Amino acid sequence: MQNRLILSLLLCCVSFNLFAVPSVSPGVVKSVAVQQNTGALNTSSSTNARTRRSHPRRAVPTVNQPSHYFYAGFGVSMLNDRGFTGLMPKAYIGYGVYFDKCKSIYGALEVFGGAGSIPLSPNQLYRVSNLFGVSIIPGFLITDGVILYSRLGYQSVKYTKLKFTKTGAVLGLGLDVYTSEHWDTRFEYNYGFNKDLNQYDFDLIYKFV
Repeated sequence: MQNRLILSLLLCCVSFNLFAVPSVSPGVVKSVAVQQNTGALNTSSSTNARTRRSHPRRAVPTVNQPSHYFYAGFGVSMLNDRGFTGLMPKAYIGYGVYFDKCKSIYGALEVFGGAGSIPLSPNQLYRVSNLFGVSIIPGFLITDGVILYSRLGYQSVKYTKLKFTKTGAVLGLGLDVYTSEHWDTRFEYNYGFNKDLNQYDFDLIYKFV
């Protein structure tokens, strides 16, 4: 009887040792939790980095252009109309504005005029004595400091020899190049639908900023 009691106690001790749950100190639990939090933060950081690489931010122009301004300018236009070629001084007054924070979408309203063409060809029949018009100029930034724009307008052209005035639409395409804080340089081609009038313009624009 006594031997059976001792054997039973030994079996209970062995069973307790096999199935007992090991105790974990509070320090070990805290260390494991910190490691898990650090791993989660690293995973989140790498995910955000991949997101930024896949969606790069739009480049902001470094040229210090004002958001809106009045401007005036002058230039020279080479005219070509069915055999007549000549040079005409021109002047401009307008208002320009950028429509977004990145200053990449541009628009302007402009009044222009020219007078006193200088003939470069013997054909004087379609010599232009003066022209005046108004136009809107939508454009967008193609690189830092350079705007590609179009001209949509209406102009009146007076011919010297023919002694009549013709009105019609004018369409053009040009580049506006930032030169300094107050000055821009423009290169532009225009086609006048009132007659077959081709205009090649070189202008200097002063911005009142």
